[in-house]
Amino acid sequence: MSLRLSKPVIIGGLILLIPLAMYLPKALDFVFDSFLSPWAHSFRGEPTLTGRWQGDLVYSGAGKRAITLELSHEVQGSHRTKIYQRRGGFDGTAEIIEKDGYKSRYKLWGKSNRDGSIVSINLEHLNRRASPTPHPVLNGFEGVWHGNTLLLTGAYETHVWNGKEDFWDSEWPSGKVSSTLTKPLKP
Repeated sequence: MSLRLSKPVIIGGLILLIPLAMYLPKALDFVFDSFLSPWAHSFRGEPTLTGRWQGDLVYSGAGKRAITLELSHEVQGSHRTKIYQRRGGFDGTAEIIEKDGYKSRYKLWGKSNRDGSIVSINLEHLNRRASPTPHPVLNGFEGVWHGNTLLLTGAYETHVWNGKEDFWDSEWPSGKVSSTLTKPLKP
């Protein structure tokens, strides 16, 4: 016995198969990313590592400053090959309000393990201003994420930036920096 398919069945099959072939890789990528980076996806309303974080950054021996982080884990790539950024990776921005009210902006990128117990954040200063006064310089943080709390630690050195060159003196203060960040309440 031979099975013959009619034109409507073939056309209907193609109509179902083409969208399936187009969206299945994206769906599988989302499922794969949800498994490797569960901290970026909230299926039942649980908190995520991504989003806006606020708190005070405490410099040992140099006071404290307000800090805001905005972390994202978004789909990236060309229009034909959109995938989630590196598995476990995120990027974003940071803003630290200096003692004199100046808003230092940073580009950030980092990585987290599956449960958020190891978070690494790298910082790149975007609007460093020239000043004859030494200012603390940060390069990154290590942290731990617990739902609505993000604990960060790191180190700072004091540098002078004249607009072209960076100066450092071992006599200037340096030390540890720490912060406990929380997500602001939504209105």
